[in-house]
Amino acid sequence: SAPALSLVKEGYTVALVEVNHPDVSEAIEKKQGLDSRVYAINPENRQHLDRLGVWPDEDKIQSIRRMTVWAHQNRSRFSIDAADAHITDLAWIVESCALRTAIWGKLAQYPKAHIFSSRPTCLDFDHCGVSLTLESGLVLSGHLVVGADGARSWVRSMTHAEHRIAAYDQCCVVGNFSVEQPHRSEATQWFRHDGVLAFLP
Repeated sequence: SAPALSLVKEGYTVALVEVNHPDVSEAIEKKQGLDSRVYAINPENRQHLDRLGVWPDEDKIQSIRRMTVWAHQNRSRFSIDAADAHITDLAWIVESCALRTAIWGKLAQYPKAHIFSSRPTCLDFDHCGVSLTLESGLVLSGHLVVGADGARSWVRSMTHAEHRIAAYDQCCVVGNFSVEQPHRSEATQWFRHDGVLAFLP
């Protein structure tokens, strides 16, 4: 949805096909809880989101001003501090739901952003551009198609794009928890023999 917003802000007409697009009003009502899925946003991406006008509310953001990384084998560590670089923040932790809600809410403000919830069934290319047929029978035509539809991308399969899958042979556990002491905007990571443990503010 973010690329669609970038294009529509430049004046392009955009068709966004998203079967499971969020109900923005419902998402706003539910946003009081904590989202286990988060993104680490660096300053360059923060600037881009600011330009799009979708930087989420401050209660859904935690800044990282210091990062400490521990190595398991020699128990050494190193730290990075924003103050040493004369900046206020190294990065920000942003909840996924808050960011999606902000982007979809902004998209709704643009008449040139057309959202379709019907599944795509056919993708064709010719000298004029690209056409996308939906289950509803509607055919969308344009000059560019962007496939941002996940690891099992339908667009990729329809275009026969070359790709390579590399398995990490790992699993991940994510959780939210409260702490007795303030985290002081510090992120900490331990690289252990059995995996990586990270605490993010």
